[in-house]
Parts: sequence; structure tokens; C-alpha cells
Amino acid sequence: MWTGVQDGAIAQWMLTQREYDLLILDWLLPQVSGLKLCQQYRNLGKTAPVLMLTAKDAIADRISGLDAGADDYLVKPADVFELLARVRALGRRSPLWTGDTLHLKT
Repeated sequence: MWTGVQDGAIAQWMLTQREYDLLILDWLLPQVSGLKLCQQYRNLGKTAPVLMLTAKDAIADRISGLDAGADDYLVKPADVFELLARVRALGRRSPLWTGDTLHLKT
């Protein structure tokens, strides 16, 4: 099931409430940045794959994102087919992954 939020503080709370198959984080979230969320998520011992999807495109930003615990880093605007291919690739490495079907909850 897909869950999306637009505020880092809400995402921070949600990450403590359940297990996720995969996280897609934007660095530039209000309240708590995606970078900070990634670091906190890894500090909790969580191992689901993390894809950082962000407009921050400098090499130093990419390095910071990966060093914070992201498994992949994609710069926006991103091609949707590349994004989906990266999600599938990350998912295949996760023991929590249940298949290549994406379910969206609205």
C-alpha cells in the first residue's frame, strides 16, 4: 500500500508506526528534511530500501544523501519510467518486497 505525506514531521511519526517495503523521500520536505528522516530511519535499525528523489543535484548533495542511508538517489525532474525501474530494482533487494505491483492508496 502506498502512503504519501507532504510534511516531514508527519512522515517522521509515520516511520515509527509501521514497516514499509520501500521509502521514497524528498530532501526538501517542510518541518523535517528527507535527509534527516533517512538518517533517523537508519538509526532506528530499519532496513527497507530508501530512494532519495529530490531537486538537489550537486555531487555533494548526492554524496550526503547516500551517506545518510539512501540506497539510491534520483534528481528531479525524473523520468517516470526510470523512477519505476529504480523502485523495482530496490524492491528486489528487500526481504519485505511482495512483488512488482504498486498499489496506490488515496
